[in-house]
Amino acid sequence: MKNKKNLAENIIHGIFLILGLVTVACVLLITVYLVISGIPAIRKIGIMKFLFGTKWASTAAEPEYGPSVTVNTAEGLRALPYAGIEYLECTHHIVHFHLTSGEDVPTLSLRVPFSAVAQPLLADGRFLQPHRSYVVNLAEADLLSAGELRMRSGARISIPRGREGAVRDAFQQWVQQQKYSLK
Repeated sequence: MKNKKNLAENIIHGIFLILGLVTVACVLLITVYLVISGIPAIRKIGIMKFLFGTKWASTAAEPEYGPSVTVNTAEGLRALPYAGIEYLECTHHIVHFHLTSGEDVPTLSLRVPFSAVAQPLLADGRFLQPHRSYVVNLAEADLLSAGELRMRSGARISIPRGREGAVRDAFQQWVQQQKYSLK
């Protein structure tokens, strides 16, 4: 009877030992993975700042769950994150949302003015209306030159002469704001 009890205890003890070793091995594998994944960041900022730094300055893109606009398309309602919008273009009562992914999302024919569609975006601060038919995401603007604003995708947005000064001021203010927010 005592031998059967010892045998059962030894089997259970062995099972727990194996499960414990597997758990420790998994934790070690996760640790190794995290260290290997962190090597680029460690190289960039240094081991001391990585381990003991007190400032978190993430440079990751805005998460997709940030602010978004709902668009009525032929396929149905679609939520477009602000960060994914490069610019809007209104032609013949249809707004084309040009996305950073390269996709063009046309709305159904509008029954409201373009300004009503643009208003929530313009209130965000990263968007600007350089032309009555366009709204651009300043975070996606690449170059401002005489008479046009070039986007990262290569798209060129015309700027009327009367708006060049205001667009230049807004673009410079945006660049300055981003420069200081990255520090």
